Amino acid sequence: MAALRTWLRNNLLGAEVAWTTDDAGRAASAALSDRTRPDILITDMSLNGLSGEWVIRSIRERTAKTPILAITSFPLEVYAESAARAGAQGIIAKRDLNAICNAISVVLQNRTWTHGVESDVAELFLPATEAHRRAMHGDEGRKPRLTEREEAVIGLFTRGLTSKQVADHLGLTENTVKTYSHRIFAKLGASNRGQAIAIWMADGTSGNNA
Repeated sequence: MAALRTWLRNNLLGAEVAWTTDDAGRAASAALSDRTRPDILITDMSLNGLSGEWVIRSIRERTAKTPILAITSFPLEVYAESAARAGAQGIIAKRDLNAICNAISVVLQNRTWTHGVESDVAELFLPATEAHRRAMHGDEGRKPRLTEREEAVIGLFTRGLTSKQVADHLGLTENTVKTYSHRIFAKLGASNRGQAIAIWMADGTSGNNA
């Protein structure tokens, strides 16, 4: 985040980084306060404690004043849908520093940034005012359904299998299982496997997955 802060100061004309934090709760509180609210919030989808999705949703349910740009070091498809449904105005790869400046400018114009996002997911991103309205009135798709393969992975996790054991069971590579895991965490709003399992089982949607 320090590298991004320096890059923005040097490359985005007139930009001033008001504050930074890796704590989800502090980020949400600062963005909601009249005293510390930024013109735009840039949030990593992976934060200490609660998820970036939680930060976005906590802000968007309360206000449309702060446009939000999500960033991630993972492939965009891992977090794009959850960021959009939570109320972000765009998502971009953390490593793409040049494009981040363009994305910030676009989002500040009450538009959305969806470059590199699949078209069906890109349609879920809305300007802040519309995203706030959707959050206020609810979204039936608020918790996206897991795909059949994602259900299989989380189902095996609930049985205590490790990523390697899940990979062997499903005929996948361990890295592929880890990618599925991150997608599951994003969709369920979890920060780790334990939270994902708890949410999955509490929702009563878990079943017998082979």
